[in-house]
Amino acid sequence: MNGRAEEPSAEERITRLEVLAQSAATKTDFANLKAEMAELRADMAELRAEMKTEMAELRADMAEFKGEVKAEMANLNGRMDALDQKIESGIASLGSEMKAEMAALRAEMHAGFVTTLRWMIGVMLGVIVPFFSAVLAILKFL
Repeated sequence: MNGRAEEPSAEERITRLEVLAQSAATKTDFANLKAEMAELRADMAELRAEMKTEMAELRADMAEFKGEVKAEMANLNGRMDALDQKIESGIASLGSEMKAEMAALRAEMHAGFVTTLRWMIGVMLGVIVPFFSAVLAILKFL
């Protein structure tokens, strides 16, 4: 010791100053960490706000897109209904045309059948009547 009992020695003072410096450095670091954490929290809050804004914009865009898709689907459904009606009316007109063609064909076939039957009867009478006349004439002579 240096003669004064109450006063600390230089080494003790240096040790105490080192402890105080470390304590002050730790407090400064802690204060810096708190400030940095506060900054990070503010950045995170800002990012959250940006994300919420972007999510709201995306939701609005999705709603608009859904509306456009629904409108396009309604348009396509209308066009499909129009095409279905056109096809149905085409089928109905083809059906009526086929029925008319079938009736005309039946009438033509019937007329052909009647003409053929008349010719057949005429030929048969033309052959049978003379044949029976000849047979009767022969039987008369016998």
